[in-house]
Amino acid sequence: MLIKRLPLALAISFALIGCNSDNNTVIDKTHPETEQSILDYVDPLIGTDGLGNVNPSPVTPEGMIQPSPDNWNPKNWNGKGSPSDYHHHLTMLSGFSTTHISGAGKGDLNDFAFLPYTKFNTKPVTMDKQSEVSEVGYYSVDLIETK
Repeated sequence: MLIKRLPLALAISFALIGCNSDNNTVIDKTHPETEQSILDYVDPLIGTDGLGNVNPSPVTPEGMIQPSPDNWNPKNWNGKGSPSDYHHHLTMLSGFSTTHISGAGKGDLNDFAFLPYTKFNTKPVTMDKQSEVSEVGYYSVDLIETK
């Protein structure tokens, strides 16, 4: 009986010895690896002009809110709004709202829009386009105070 178990015991012993975690392999790192993410190639401003009807919302897939700026264009303002409330070439801002449908616009015309004011102001503000940053999951812009 001992002779029948001996091959099995030897096989298990050699298998366990082969699982040793000591690794003495030297890896040549003369060419360091660069960490690049596929997110580096994403431009959230694509489709925000013309008929793209996209806004630069920092939103997760199937997220409930899409916080984004709402532009104000006095030349085209007819009281009905536009299919998309953000157009990259415009600098006047009527507020930030959280209910957007990217690609189709929204029909609720800036409900729950807000702007950071210290005094009562009903005028649109100007966005500093040089400071505008839109990345995956992040949007920011500086506002220029209206007099």
